[in-house]
Amino acid sequence: MRYLFWTAAGFAVSCGYYAWGLPFAWIPLAAAVLAVLVQAVRKKRFRLPLTLLAGLLAGILSCRFFDASVMERIRVLDGQTMELTVTVCSEVRETSGGQSVDGRVSVGGRAYSARIYLRGREAVPGDTLRGTFQVSCVKSGSLFSGKGIFLILSQAGKAESVPGGKADLWIWGAILREKTKAMICRVIPESGQPLALGLFLGDTSQLDYPLETALRVSGIRHAVAVSGMHLSILFSLIFLFAGKRRLLTVLLCLPVLVSFAAMVGFNIPVSRALIMMLLFLLALLIGREYDGLTALGVAVMLMLWDNPYRITAVGFQLSVGGVLGILLFSRGILRKLRGFFSGRDPGRVMSFALAAVATAVGALVFTTPISAYHFGCVSLIGVVTNLLLTLPISLAFYSIFTACIAGWVFLPLGKALGFLTGGLLALIRNIAQILARLPFAAVYTQSPYIVLWLVAAYLLLGIWFAVGRKRGAAFAAAAVVLLCTAVAASWWVPAAAEYEALVLDVGQGQCILLQSGSRAFLVDCGGDYGDSTADLAAETLLSRGIQRIDGLILSHPDRDHCGGAAYFLTRVQADAVFLPNNDGAAALAEALKETGGTASIFLAEEDFLLETESCKLTVFVPQNAASSNESSLCVLFHTENCDILITGDLTAEGERALLRRTELPHLTALVVGHHGASTSTCDALLQATTPETAVISVGRNTYGHPQRDVLERLETWGCRVMRTDQNGTIRLRR
Repeated sequence: MRYLFWTAAGFAVSCGYYAWGLPFAWIPLAAAVLAVLVQAVRKKRFRLPLTLLAGLLAGILSCRFFDASVMERIRVLDGQTMELTVTVCSEVRETSGGQSVDGRVSVGGRAYSARIYLRGREAVPGDTLRGTFQVSCVKSGSLFSGKGIFLILSQAGKAESVPGGKADLWIWGAILREKTKAMICRVIPESGQPLALGLFLGDTSQLDYPLETALRVSGIRHAVAVSGMHLSILFSLIFLFAGKRRLLTVLLCLPVLVSFAAMVGFNIPVSRALIMMLLFLLALLIGREYDGLTALGVAVMLMLWDNPYRITAVGFQLSVGGVLGILLFSRGILRKLRGFFSGRDPGRVMSFALAAVATAVGALVFTTPISAYHFGCVSLIGVVTNLLLTLPISLAFYSIFTACIAGWVFLPLGKALGFLTGGLLALIRNIAQILARLPFAAVYTQSPYIVLWLVAAYLLLGIWFAVGRKRGAAFAAAAVVLLCTAVAASWWVPAAAEYEALVLDVGQGQCILLQSGSRAFLVDCGGDYGDSTADLAAETLLSRGIQRIDGLILSHPDRDHCGGAAYFLTRVQADAVFLPNNDGAAALAEALKETGGTASIFLAEEDFLLETESCKLTVFVPQNAASSNESSLCVLFHTENCDILITGDLTAEGERALLRRTELPHLTALVVGHHGASTSTCDALLQATTPETAVISVGRNTYGHPQRDVLERLETWGCRVMRTDQNGTIRLRR
């Protein structure tokens, strides 16, 4: 029994309770009850439950110590403005208000990692910044805390930059990263640079949205998020070069692997892989057997001891889950696959293919639910993609590495090798995009039936284990049948309804799906982030079997209403796009034409009607608009038993003008104007339409939306109020 692994499991549970703010009190009691049950049912000794209990208690003590020694010290700094000295540890990133860098700052005799926001200040890794900064403490469980960043520093005054300050491994790695990035851009053809930077450095900033989507849908997105796979590829090359010479292997691996890990910033998956490989090298050097589960347990404990909040990071969960699945299942899967050859040698090529399939399937056992929870996507084609692209990705990694080395020695040689690498990168890109476009390449958790299928599939997996791993084909067939049923329900149930309106939770923005039978329209496509809004809208439609909509209506060209439209049209096509006729809309229309996702674009100058066999959409074009908000198109969605009005960001003056031009019906629902701003949703509109439900599409914002007087007006007129910031995506259907 691998007791260190089970100790790490208990340790991780305690860290999870701490990081997510859950109570600790019942953990030891639950562990003790577990020990009694194990003793009573299995009549075995207490070693396993006691090992879990030891890990739980060790985790509790570690988290308490971390909270007292780290978090308590920085909480008192929250909101203060201080003179600080910061060492820059990353390249500069452009933000909407200036630049940001990551660095280390010493406060109270202890160094902390921080995200620093600068105003017009250039800095490179190794520089020292001295100045006045406003300090904010990162909230527990945030994206930053999972990465080990606990302070946010915003430049509050002048900041003096001193180049070439103190250097350490992190700074040296950041400098190496910048030099490598520059060399990749010199030797790799321009068309292949985005993918090369992703594959070798994990820099996805230059990947375009269609390619990144294709990588995710096809199940190969991990290839451009530098992970343990990349370290394994590098390790395999060194191991092959060194042969069976143990000492040479260790001497070569140590500097190369540590340097590569430093270059990519010691991210979580690479750090996990580095620890496990160092343990492998130690076992190799002293002639001891290496156990993967024990090594994984050591890596987990070391990483969580340093920062318990790492357990909240998606990278940690996927990395640990993927390796755990490979260690527990891949060998058995490979044995089953080899069984089809009846004891015959399948040959080198087929053996590689079988190993690739076994590894991919093993990794998916635990990463699938994690990916589904965080990204809403379950790639069904992922096993095929990994089978086809594992070797090309490994070759591309080696080629990029070789081209960069050659480029530093003799640039023309590096460019020649880079040209060949460009062809390999194009092959990877094309295969990923082709596979991502196949029907049923992925399913999406925007459908509740897919969520139920996932739960049922893992229940079947548990039952299969409980019955001794027998009749695996029958259980697999049952999972496939359930998947087909879930997909059919996802398509049929919305289409069978008289109407369904979804006000999607896109943060501070608006995106509304209107569906009646098989006909669908999207009103607006904007939110906090354009690409994530497009993902949500597209995957909601794709989960319903809709790959082309009847129309995309963009009320006006503000980012929070149209920022995701161009991304959206690369995934779901529209028969037509409608915009108001103003200067901003004309520029947007030109950008949307380039996506190729729409047959025609109309700049509306007068009211028009979109009519299908099951619904009508009346689109009102405000006249004499003085601003972008006043030019908002208004949409009235009508079916036999439903009327829904969407007014965009129209103000009260525009609402009253609309009432003078047309007679509006009693509303089933009103999508409250301008996210609940007090300048919209006037009493006259509420009196004329008496809406049963008022839906507010709103997220975290600095405007005070929805404002108190709007909520009071809605309450006065008897509206049931629903808000996306409180209720999530809001569904209205009949």
